[in-house]
Amino acid sequence: MSLKLKEIIGRRGLPIIILTLAIIAFTWGKSKYDDWNALPSKLRAYEDARLGETKDEALMILGPPQLVQGLSVNEQTGNQSPSKSLRVEKWQDDRFMKELLKNYNVIPEGTEIRSYNTWQYIMHPRTGKTYSLTFDNSVNISKIECNSDSTSCDKIFGIEIYTSEEQVRYLLGEPDQQILSEHGAIKKMVYRTLGLTLSLERERVVSIAKIAPREVDFIWWLRHGMLK
Repeated sequence: MSLKLKEIIGRRGLPIIILTLAIIAFTWGKSKYDDWNALPSKLRAYEDARLGETKDEALMILGPPQLVQGLSVNEQTGNQSPSKSLRVEKWQDDRFMKELLKNYNVIPEGTEIRSYNTWQYIMHPRTGKTYSLTFDNSVNISKIECNSDSTSCDKIFGIEIYTSEEQVRYLLGEPDQQILSEHGAIKKMVYRTLGLTLSLERERVVSIAKIAPREVDFIWWLRHGMLK
């Protein structure tokens, strides 16, 4: 190749390289901008439900739950706590579910599912996957929780059932709050910015709960690796 030809290629090649790099940078930036815009919606969803959805919307998307819970009030202290789970009458005709739920009482005749503020779904009996929705003031979903004896719960921000505590800290950093159960067997790690509560047993995630997140700013998002 002659020196003159090399000079021509060199002069023309530099703009092409710059243009190519600019296109790559624009494409990457556009992708991350779209991810950032989608984050608020992602922070409010888990599995097939979204925080803020009504009971009618949950029934339309997920169908009726197998179990429901209300609140019982301590007459001495006035404190409220979940009552015992009750079986939904619809599942009386399902032999498998009827056997699985035989130790639960049926909700009182004439009582609607909508009267209860916690709904529990048995999604995969063989994997132990259960899925619960909690409604604030019995109106909108305020908490979405998944428990499982396997990894069948959806992954969120890189976390799934059986993820180690070490990996959780690596992916999400230090939690805003840690809560130990009375006997120390269960640890809860609360990430308020993400609206995420993880329950761990023997340093492994056994439950994933989605609650209302705090507002996330762009710098926080960048520092945390643009969470997937």
